[in-house]
Amino acid sequence: MSTSTLPQREFDYLSSIALNKRIGDFLYVYREACPEWHDFSDMKGNLVRHSGQAYSDIVIVRIISESREKLAPRLITYMKELVARHDETLHEEGEKVFYGLTIELPQKQFSVECFEVMIHTGSNSCYNQEEIAYEVIAALSGVPFYKALSPSGSCCGFVRQDEIHDDAWIIYFNADWGISVEFSHRDDGTNVLIIKKTKKDWKKFKNSMYDIFAEFVQDRTGKNFERTYGFREYVCDKDNRHSIAIGITEGSSLTFSAKLPYNLSFVSFPRMKFATSMMEHIQDAFKEK
Repeated sequence: MSTSTLPQREFDYLSSIALNKRIGDFLYVYREACPEWHDFSDMKGNLVRHSGQAYSDIVIVRIISESREKLAPRLITYMKELVARHDETLHEEGEKVFYGLTIELPQKQFSVECFEVMIHTGSNSCYNQEEIAYEVIAALSGVPFYKALSPSGSCCGFVRQDEIHDDAWIIYFNADWGISVEFSHRDDGTNVLIIKKTKKDWKKFKNSMYDIFAEFVQDRTGKNFERTYGFREYVCDKDNRHSIAIGITEGSSLTFSAKLPYNLSFVSFPRMKFATSMMEHIQDAFKEK
């Protein structure tokens, strides 16, 4: 595993290449179609490596000695939060099995140089190594994982307007349709918003969103969606974790909102996946036939 450093100019150049993927301060340089390992490195040579789905179930995090004081506490804090999702407590060294994963921490007497951690997600885990690796990269970069993982640039015809290190919500906007899709990167209980900001195609947008939300609510809760203004909660009779609150308001803008959990629940990264699915549906509804 390489720990070579990169000058800022080369790092920025590699980041600009479409096939390369940047998450926070870490960059994956595209090498082959189906690699056994994906290596993300920052400019100093710190490394987050995760395996391809068919090869292994491991995430390896290697922090060089020069970055240990800054990055090791961030990694430890993240792992504490990760296991706390299942009411478990992180150990101090060695290997321990948790719900859905196993974490190997360095033995203290052998951790003088680089700080290396291995996270095994297991073949039947509720996590996969890519998701864990991306969360680790976001934590090491000092940004919330939604800020790091949400598609940069554009997505389904929407242009991302926030910057990864700013404190704004994650905001996507399509100027042609006058529609924005917005959600918070914080665990603050706020809704995902889909806002029509211009009167053009107002009725088309409303009817399209009614259809999209009706299918979403039916799939998640088995309940029928009410096509009227106001806020309503739809709770799945079989599992109340599938409760979804929907709000529809009309004024200077037409807004549809959905309250989803911030973190892992019945779907990984629910806010982000919901927002991107909304953009996909809207694109299908508004694109030229």
